[in-house]
Amino acid sequence: MTVAGLAIGVTAIMMISAIGAGLSGLIQEQLERFDPSLLIVNASDTSRLGASPFYLRGRDSRLLRASLPQLRNVGAELRRPVRVGYEGGSHRTVGLGIDEGMAVLRGFEVAEGRNFQSFDHRSAARVALLGPNVTEELFGTEDPLGESVLIDGAVLEVVGVLAPEGAGLGEDPDDVVVMPLSTAQKRVLGKAPGRPFDEVSTIWLTFTANSTDGNKEAVAAALDRRAGSSSSEGEAFQIRSMEDQLAQVQDAVGAVRIGMSLVGSIAVFVAGIGILNTMLASIGERTREIGIRRAIGASKSDIRNQFVFEALCLSFVGGVIGIIVALIGVTLAQFYLPDWPMTIDLFSILGVMTIALVTGLVFGVIPAARASRLSPVDALKTL
Repeated sequence: MTVAGLAIGVTAIMMISAIGAGLSGLIQEQLERFDPSLLIVNASDTSRLGASPFYLRGRDSRLLRASLPQLRNVGAELRRPVRVGYEGGSHRTVGLGIDEGMAVLRGFEVAEGRNFQSFDHRSAARVALLGPNVTEELFGTEDPLGESVLIDGAVLEVVGVLAPEGAGLGEDPDDVVVMPLSTAQKRVLGKAPGRPFDEVSTIWLTFTANSTDGNKEAVAAALDRRAGSSSSEGEAFQIRSMEDQLAQVQDAVGAVRIGMSLVGSIAVFVAGIGILNTMLASIGERTREIGIRRAIGASKSDIRNQFVFEALCLSFVGGVIGIIVALIGVTLAQFYLPDWPMTIDLFSILGVMTIALVTGLVFGVIPAARASRLSPVDALKTL
C-alpha cells in the first residue's frame, strides 16, 4: 500500500507535467503560424475608470494603414456568440466577421467549397463559412454547400467548410461560423445598443520591421489621436505582441501546473507518511534482529543506514511504478486524443524520481534514527 500510494502521487505529477509540456508545445506551434511582428489591438473597459467608452471601429484599420508607413497588413474582426440553425436543428457557436486583411492574417483554409472573394466583402454578401464542428452538428454527413442557414435571424448561404485545425488556445477553432465583416455588421450581428454601427472586436497588424516597442508606440499614438485624448496605452485600448501573448498564456499554464502539482504532492506526502508508518512497524517487528546485529558489532550508523536504504528502496520502486503508469497513460492519451498533446521528457522523469527519493529519505530518517538508538541489551531481551 505504501508503494502504491507513492506510485499514485508520482503518476499524478508526471501526468500534470506531460500536459503542461504538451500545452507549451501547442502554444509555441500555434504562435509560430503568425508573423512575429504581429500586434493585436483590443478596446479596454474604460467604464471602470469613469471615462467614456472607447470602441474600435472598422475605420480604425484604414486610419492605421494611412498613418503607419511601416505597416505590412492590417485586419479587423468582429466576434459575437451566435446561434446557427438549419431545418429545426440549432447550434450555439462563435460568429466571426472578418475583413479582407483579417482573412489573410488569420489564414483560414477552406476544405470544401470556396473562400470569400472581394465582391463578398464589398457587397455584404449573405455568405458564410462553417467550421467542421458546426458542419457536423447541423448537417451530419450531408453536403452543406449551397444550403441556407439561419444565423441569429439572418439567412446566409454556406459557400465553404473550413479545414480542421485541431486543438487550439482558448475556444475551439473548429467551432466557428465565419462571414465577411460587412455582412456581420449590417445583416447578422447588428449594432449593439449604444455602440457604433461599424464596431470591431479586435484589429491585427503586421509590420515590415519587427521592432515591437516602436510599432506599439506608433499604433498607440495613432489611436490616441483618433480617441481625442492623451490616454496612455492600456487605458482606452490594449496592444499586445506575440511575445505578450506567449508570456500571458504560459503564465496561465504555469499557474495551473503549479496548482495541479500541489494536489499531486499531497498524494506523495501521504505516501511519505505511509513509509514512516511502515518503517516504524518494521522496527517493532525486527527488534531482535537489531539487537543481534548490535551484539555482533554493528554500529548505530550501520543500523541507521540499513533502514534509510530500505526506505529509499520503497521510494524507488514506487517512483518507477508511477513513471511506468504515467508513460502508459500518456501513450493511451496520444492514441485516443491525438489533438491533445502530452509529452514526457527525461528532465521530468529525473525530477519526479528525485521527489520520490527525497520523500523516502525524509520520512525514513526518523524510524532509522529510532532503530539506531535501540539498546542492544533491551533489544536482546525480546528473544
